[in-house]
Amino acid sequence: SSSDIEEMLVPPHPSSMGYEPLLLLLVARRDTRLEAYSSSIVPLMQAELSQNLNISTWVLIRGACASDADDCINSINTNANKANATSYVVLGHSMPQGEQGGGPDAQEFVYHHWDDPSEAISPKLRGLGLISAFLQRRYRPDVADCMEKSKISPKVRLKHPLGYLKDGVRACNGSNHLRYPVPTFTVSGSLDGVVRYTRIAEAFQSQEHFQDEHPVVVVPYLNHTALLQTDNNTLSDLPKSMTSSDLFSSASPKELQRHVAKLVADWIGISFDDFDQNEQGDDHEKRPNHAPSALHKGLQETRELITPVITAFHQLEGNWFFTGYDDEHGSCEWAGLAQRMLFSPLPPTPSSSSSSSSS
Repeated sequence: SSSDIEEMLVPPHPSSMGYEPLLLLLVARRDTRLEAYSSSIVPLMQAELSQNLNISTWVLIRGACASDADDCINSINTNANKANATSYVVLGHSMPQGEQGGGPDAQEFVYHHWDDPSEAISPKLRGLGLISAFLQRRYRPDVADCMEKSKISPKVRLKHPLGYLKDGVRACNGSNHLRYPVPTFTVSGSLDGVVRYTRIAEAFQSQEHFQDEHPVVVVPYLNHTALLQTDNNTLSDLPKSMTSSDLFSSASPKELQRHVAKLVADWIGISFDDFDQNEQGDDHEKRPNHAPSALHKGLQETRELITPVITAFHQLEGNWFFTGYDDEHGSCEWAGLAQRMLFSPLPPTPSSSSSSSSS
């Protein structure tokens, strides 16, 4: 029921109350206290949006949206009216197993309600941000159609042949590209033990041709717990499902939070400029002080971090989710690479003259 879902509204700092209002809907992990967000990453995002974009940000933190969409829509409308905001952005945090993650919930809610024909949601949606999360494979339609084939494994038998796959039994044809109806932003960490950056590499590859609409950034040294750590919210206060699988980072949680807040603010600034241009044409005025340098630098660094992973999974492993769904016809290069390594350096090829003299 709607009463089971907690929510909290964090108003902007009084110094930004004269700026353009924005409602930021943050879908949190259901097993995490909402105060963990309101005391860590939330005020930093509000400060970045206020100082660099002249945006007054009201943050609505909820434990879920898609599972009780009517209640969530009502809350969006109520709080957008309170903030006098005509637009909103959705953020989803984390991708744990089960139904506790804000990432899956946020993307499902946006997918089904981004263009509500009944206009039940009064503010306009500007985009979806995924923090320590990623767009699921279901939003790559050709992959979704082939998911059952990916589960096919050789049948083990006690007589010859001991196990094999018939030719073409797992082959699929189609595009590995994403199809999602609204602009998105994915940001995760290189030391995230819950959302491994090898999975973010898959997201990067599937969205590479749509980087303007669906950028992906990997933050060095960022792990999963850093975004929620403060003096009053330590590791012992966070869910064990989060802390037990996370990786250690030597970086300051506060500095990592500032960096992620800057990236999110840069992306929101770009979405505002794009939205204004669509609404007002080329005559629209860009926001003061908006130079998304952190985002541009993050995209460049991410490509450097991710490329070796894509090479390993795509060219060397022939990974099914990287190759276009055909791992049966020599897409894996490990054998050839191993042979070259074992036999290198090869002896020089004998010349014809030396061959004749030796005979």
